[in-house]
Parts: sequence; C-alpha cells; structure tokens
Amino acid sequence: MAYPGASGPYFSKTKDPMAPPPTPDSQFLGANSIFLSLIPFTLATALQVESIRTALIVGTSTAVLVLVVGLLLWLIKARHTPIFILDAAMLIIMSVQLGVSFPFREEIEEYYVFITCSALAGIIILSMLFSYPATLQHVRECVLRTGWRMYDVRVAAYITSGLLASALIISTLLYIIPVAEDTWQDKDDALTIVFQIVVPIVFYFLGLLITRLSPIWIARSLENSKGFDEAAFHTINVNPIASGMM
Repeated sequence: MAYPGASGPYFSKTKDPMAPPPTPDSQFLGANSIFLSLIPFTLATALQVESIRTALIVGTSTAVLVLVVGLLLWLIKARHTPIFILDAAMLIIMSVQLGVSFPFREEIEEYYVFITCSALAGIIILSMLFSYPATLQHVRECVLRTGWRMYDVRVAAYITSGLLASALIISTLLYIIPVAEDTWQDKDDALTIVFQIVVPIVFYFLGLLITRLSPIWIARSLENSKGFDEAAFHTINVNPIASGMM
C-alpha cells in the first residue's frame, strides 16, 4: 500500500544534520541507568534488619550519589534526562524516613517496607494521573529522539509504570504476613527474610527490568513500518526509530 506524502516526526528521508548520532556507549549508559535507583533501595532494604538508622543513612547517601552520577551522565551526553523521577523519589523517601526515625525509630523500623514501597507506588500512580508516567523517561532513553512522541512509546510507559506500581503494592501487601505473625523483629525468621527483604528487592528489580526491555516490543511494532513506498514521488521513506532501539 502506498503512502503518498508520508512525513512527520517518525519518518524521515534523511537524518537531522544538527543532531549528532548517539554512540553505542552513550546509548548503553542511558538505557541501563534505570537500574541506578535499585542501588539505594537494595542497600537500605537489606540493612534494615540490622539497624534501620544505618540502613536509611546508607540509602540516603547512595540516593544522593545516584543523582550526582545521573547529572554527570547527562553532562557528558550519555543520557537525555538529568534527573529521573524514580531517583529523586528514592532520595526524598529515604531522607524523610531518616529524619522521622530519630523521634519515631520503632515505628519506622516496623513500617519501613510499608512506607517505602507504598510511597514509591503512590508517586508512580500520581505521575500517571498527570499524564507523565514515571517510566516514560526510561523508555525514551532506549528510543531515538525522533520517536519520543510516538504512540507506542507512551503506551509502553503507561504499561510499565502500572506494572512497577503493582509490583510495589504487592510487596507492601505481602509484608502484612510477617507483621501479622509478629515475626518482623526476628531477623533470622524465614518470613522476615522473604517478605521484608527478598520480595521487595526482587519485585522492584523485575519492574525495572520489564521497563528496560519494553523497547523490544516497540521495535517489533515498527517492523512493518520500516519502509513505505512513496509512489507519487518515487522515493522511500524510512522509519529511523526501529533501528535505534536499545
């Protein structure tokens, strides 16, 4: 089927001469920087059973470092966005809990998983309500800039944001088990280890991994649109996005 006059941000006969092509290294760093927010989350969640204050100090410090690394990656043009929503949210959640832990240490110690996972899920859901899903930044890191406004990119962002929020909500609900059994203070108890440490970390990682892999199905949806015969002008319009997926 011919598409005379096909044009727009998704199809171009030539590349923008003013836009330098992304290097493989910069694409790799930008696409995989989604996992940076996992570092403070993992450290704080793993250390909470030993000392909640130490866990939050380490988590807050690491979250600051993640933001600094993100800004450096942006300055060297290794990624498109200077600060990710998830990175900033992690810093806010960790630092607020650290401050509150001084007058209410026992409460934060008991409800760390509830507070952290539910707050992250709430921020993600709020971003979706404001029509800017939190994972949209990460999906765009894997797609050429010419495809940022593409419908499939936004769909992927809404789906992955929904899945990530769901994973965090499930982690919150599952933590009810050790709390109900009153074993959350026993760091050697199997329920504590599984639902207070393992489940939140694994579920958050899986949500980030699905977001990282989402450009695969976007690229597949573009396979049928790589070449369009513009019969009226005897030229071929090529979709540049499909070949730029990471």
